[in-house]
Amino acid sequence: MSQVSLIITANTIFYKAFASGDIEAMGKIWAKKAQPTCIHPGWAPLIGRQQVMKSWENILDEGNNSSIKCSSVRAFASGGSAYVICQEHLQMSTLVATNIFLKEANIWKIVHHQASPTITLDQISPINKTLQ
Repeated sequence: MSQVSLIITANTIFYKAFASGDIEAMGKIWAKKAQPTCIHPGWAPLIGRQQVMKSWENILDEGNNSSIKCSSVRAFASGGSAYVICQEHLQMSTLVATNIFLKEANIWKIVHHQASPTITLDQISPINKTLQ
């Protein structure tokens, strides 16, 4: 399996844990040796595994995540680091996300997640569409 395929698989594991509310699976996909960071939409940056995992516990406890879907996944790798850019589709909004991965014990683990509001393709002006 190529490194890009492995990174996309790790990204899929992250979103499955998110959608299912599985805090144990979420904990397994996040890096333990590196210092993770996370910026949820509208939140201040969270630094360190304890803050990041506590935020996921709170989000997953709310139970409003089962509708999250990930699309437009693009993965990029260089050595022992990689990142994914994708869209997150929630009930009422679409976010753009960046997920950064590092290898720990030869397994891709997420070390940073940031999601923020974006526009969808149907909201782009005709001028901007020509740039794509």
